[in-house]
Amino acid sequence: MTSQDIDRSFIATNYEEVDLDNNDDNSLCRYEFLEITARIAKIKYTEKGLCKTVAEGTRRVLEEHIIPNTCERMAWQPFRDQRLWCLDVQDLLKANKQGIEVLY
Repeated sequence: MTSQDIDRSFIATNYEEVDLDNNDDNSLCRYEFLEITARIAKIKYTEKGLCKTVAEGTRRVLEEHIIPNTCERMAWQPFRDQRLWCLDVQDLLKANKQGIEVLY
């Protein structure tokens, strides 16, 4: 795949006929992430004849590229347990809840 393939997939995935307030033009929401995964699978595997269906290609993208690069290489749970989900952070968020809600 080329970077142009990824760029075209991102643009096609992120296109909105109606502008949504909570969907930034420079990022993907959850369902768009799944859509771009399928688009990448189609380009990488289905169009090149390596898989017969987009579903099979999507499974390969998930199993070969996404899942191996999650928990095994990035141990985020200790960070969450020790630094993010702690009383200091909870106290900070609670004290600033009103301001955070205004910004959000």
